[in-house]
Formats: sequence, C-alpha cells, structure tokens
Amino acid sequence: MRNKIFCILLLTFLSSQISFSQGLFVPDTIITYKKIDGIDLKLHVFYPKNKKANSHKTAIVSFFGGGWMGGNPKQFYQQSSYYASRGMLAFSAEYRVIRKHKISPIECVKDAKSAIRWVRENAKKLGVDPNKIIASGGSAGGHVAACTGIIEGYEEEGENLNMSSIPNAMVLFNPVMDTTKEGYGAEKLKGRVLVISPNHHIKNGIVPTLIFHGNADTTVPFQNAVTFNKLMNEAGNKCKLVVAKGENHGFFNGTFIRKKNDNKYYEESMYETDVFLRKMGFLKGKPLAKKKIIRVACIGDSNTQRKYPEFLQEVLGDGFVVTNNGKGAATVIDGTLFPFMKTKQHKEAMASNPNAVVIMLGTNDANPRWWDNARKTNFKGAVADEFREGYEKLIRSYKNLASEPEIYICKPIPVFVKKPAQLGRKANLENKVTPIVLELAKKYNLKVIDLYKTLKKREDLTLEGLHYKNEGYRLMASEIKKVLKKIK
Repeated sequence: MRNKIFCILLLTFLSSQISFSQGLFVPDTIITYKKIDGIDLKLHVFYPKNKKANSHKTAIVSFFGGGWMGGNPKQFYQQSSYYASRGMLAFSAEYRVIRKHKISPIECVKDAKSAIRWVRENAKKLGVDPNKIIASGGSAGGHVAACTGIIEGYEEEGENLNMSSIPNAMVLFNPVMDTTKEGYGAEKLKGRVLVISPNHHIKNGIVPTLIFHGNADTTVPFQNAVTFNKLMNEAGNKCKLVVAKGENHGFFNGTFIRKKNDNKYYEESMYETDVFLRKMGFLKGKPLAKKKIIRVACIGDSNTQRKYPEFLQEVLGDGFVVTNNGKGAATVIDGTLFPFMKTKQHKEAMASNPNAVVIMLGTNDANPRWWDNARKTNFKGAVADEFREGYEKLIRSYKNLASEPEIYICKPIPVFVKKPAQLGRKANLENKVTPIVLELAKKYNLKVIDLYKTLKKREDLTLEGLHYKNEGYRLMASEIKKVLKKIK
C-alpha cells in the first residue's frame, strides 16, 4: 500500500509541473491520510520546486481556519506554493468540522494529530526527515496546529501511537490560544474549555514557535497571543510573536483567498517564516518573499487623483503598495465642494493602515472664493486659522493610526498664472497657505518634500498652469520616491 502511495505521488508530481510553471495555486496531488466514520480526510500536496533550498527534506502541514465550523484547504494553497518554491514538501490538510460532521473541536485536534503522525509515518516514502515536520494554520486551524505541539492526549484510537504526532516546529497565524471566555470558542466546548486551551498547557519542552497576530483583531483577542508568547518564553521555550500593526483577523491571507488584499502581510509573513525555518536549519538560501512591503497612501486633490500615484508605484516597485486617495477640488477647510476629511478617499486611506502617508493639499484652499467667505462653516475665526486647525487635525488622524505611519508633507506646488482669477490663488498659496504647511511640518517634525522647488520653473509641464501633463506627474513621483526609498 505504501509503495502504491509513493508511485501515485511521483506520477502526479511529474504530470503537474506545467500547472505550477504557470504560477497556479493548484496542488500536485491529493491523498487520503485518515478514514473515520465513513469520511476520507485528505492532504493537498505541493511538491518541492527548489530542492537545493531544502537539502534537509522539511515538510509543513497547514490547517485552515473557520472557527472549527467549516473551511477549506484552499486557504493555504498560496502559502503551500511558496513553501514548495523553497524546496519544502507542503500539505494543506482537511479535518472534520462541526457544521458538516457534527463533531466538537476535540475531534478537530485528533485529526490534526493524525495528519502529523501520517506524514512522519510515511516520511521515508515521501522523502521527508521525520525530525523536520512543521505544523501550521490560521485561526481555528492555528489552534489545532498548536494543539499538536502542546496538548497531550486526544490521539485517534487505532493509530500507531508509537509514532509521535508532535511536530518539530509550529508556525501559527492569529491562532486561537485560549478557549475560555477570555479567548474564543468556549461555547463550542460546552464546559470543557480548558482541555484543549493551549495557553493553559504551556510547559518547558514545547517546540519552537513563530506566531503572527494583528493587534486590531476583533475575532481572536490579540492579548491571547501576547500571553502565549510570554508564557512560552518564561517556560524556556523558543517563541517569537510578529505583530501586524492595525490589522484585524485573517490579515495574512494573500490575494488568492482575499481578492482585496494586497499581499503585503502574506509576503511579510512568508519572509518571517522563511527566516525562522532557516535559523532552525530547516531551509537554506535567501527567502523569495519580501522582507517588508510598505503601504503608501497618497492624499491630495486633483493633481494627486489624476496620475502621480500611478507613476510612483512604477518607480518604487514591488516593495511598495501605493494607493491613490486623491479627490479633485479637495480642501482642508470646511464648507467647500469637497472638504477632504469628509470624503470616502480619506476613509479609504485610514482603512488601508498605511506605513507612509504623502499629503499634498492646499492649492484649492488658496482659492480666493473661499477666502472671501463664500461658504458655510462652523469655524469662528480667520480662514488661515481654520486651515491651520484643519491641516493639523488631518495630520493627527494619520499619526494616531495603529500602523504608525511616517507622514510626509509636500510643499504646495506652484500655480502658473494663466487667467486673472489665478492671481489671487497664487498669492494666497505662496503667502498664506504654504507658510502654515511648513509651520505644521516643523511642529510635528515631519519630512517636507519640496515639489515647489522641483516645479517652479517647469510651466512647460502644465496644461493650463494648474494641472500637469504626465511628464509633470512623473517628475513628482521621482522626487517623492527619493524620500520614500529611505524608509526602513
């Protein structure tokens, strides 16, 4: 039977290389690791693509999330593909779930242990070192993975219990580590909240663990991960907690599972995992994932909305994700066509949890129309004071984000007089608006990007003296890039 399994694995491996060369997240084969109550539980297998990176024959088994209620092994296809690209044998495992199989989380744990045991038991056939098997998973899947390395007992009857179900390391993504009312899942355990609660079973001798968690997680409390990390290290175990600032539950999923994600934390988590495994001697060579992807929010009016963020993305490259949060006719002051802090663009910028914010506002605030009080505003005082207060409020809104972004202020770009009406705007911009912008940059110790200096003699790059041609926006992007490339 074992020889038959190995032949199937080998044949499927050889026939599936075309799909992977096209970059598809499709398993090379699917094999059964456990039969119970008429159910076939399967491992979705991803073969090593770079054997030189894994001379030690490491395997990793990942378990999907879903509150033990449901879920799909596809959740870890993208991660499994990465592991395979680094020379590992990667499995994304099925296990029984409450909604479909009418079981409890305890049976989920038993299945996870069975999966680790099966890989170790078949290690020779699979070409795996039985001492280099990693358990991984996210949310409830992170919980069952953690239980394989922490919780004693709850092994499936009838299996070879002389073969250990304990992994040699764990990589956990926003896992459930406390199943009491202080954590997640107490109602699903019906009075047995402590028996498979990892935080209540920490002792010396637990395998090295890497844990990722968003500090804005509203599903599985972030504090549970902090507690786990503290208890592990106090017990003399190796454990590292990687905090995703400002991120909620499931932040680590890539675009394969969450189309709206930008792969930022997928890349970073794969990088950290790669480094973790190399330090253990499970991998060698440089990670293929990126160490850090910097998310940049570009705040501004029509000159932002029209083009420059697109060119900024081009010149910054794959290490950055640039979002265009510009809004035509946007202002800092209220009572205008589009006060920026009331726009969806501002809300979207805030929700993106940026690592860097580039603000380029003020040109529309300088419009004489607004300085002549042709607007409704609740502010009592001079327009200059309202602009100062509004700009300061905008800065603080980004400074207070959990992602703790670097904030960059663009000195307002020049207005070239083409029409008499622009004379007043030019004067207000240079004599009133710009001094306030520079004053606030100094107050908050923010880096100023001097686009005014860059563009003051480049009227040829404008359309009508106010908006720019693509060459102008490319020049803006080039100058902003020089500053952002210095972010560490």
